[in-house]
Amino acid sequence: LEPVFGHEHHDHLVCLKCKKIVEFRDDEIEKRQQEVVEKYGFSMEDHRLVISGLCRDCNTNRNDDRMA
Repeated sequence: LEPVFGHEHHDHLVCLKCKKIVEFRDDEIEKRQQEVVEKYGFSMEDHRLVISGLCRDCNTNRNDDRMA
């Protein structure tokens, strides 16, 4: 786990190939998560979002390999 004390909340994109991690914050995602919490009467203490996939560079290289 990443220490976040004193840091603004953010989420992550993680490349499964090169292991690059991109940190981002999206107010719409945060708003939607809060709506879900309220809809279900849930008391949220913490949350995290990690999206795993291929970064732009690895995805481009994969597409180039397919054309070769």
